[in-house]
Amino acid sequence: MENNNHIRHIDELGRVVIPANFRKALSLETDSPVSINLQGNTITIQAATSRCAICGKEDNLHNIGDKWICQSCVDFINHKFTK
Repeated sequence: MENNNHIRHIDELGRVVIPANFRKALSLETDSPVSINLQGNTITIQAATSRCAICGKEDNLHNIGDKWICQSCVDFINHKFTK
């Protein structure tokens, strides 16, 4: 991604346009879900995912931090670090 610094204005309905090169880089299309988070004085917008960030499974997911992790990977990590 060449230019990653864009200034945008919030419209009267509170909307902000995500630049086309950002949408293309994340494969976001019309009606693509995004996750919007507030952390201190920072708003983050990221492509919403319904796959485990570790193994790619799509079921039994938990949101941990800003990632989705399946129960199998949570169990594996818990087992690995609680020995």
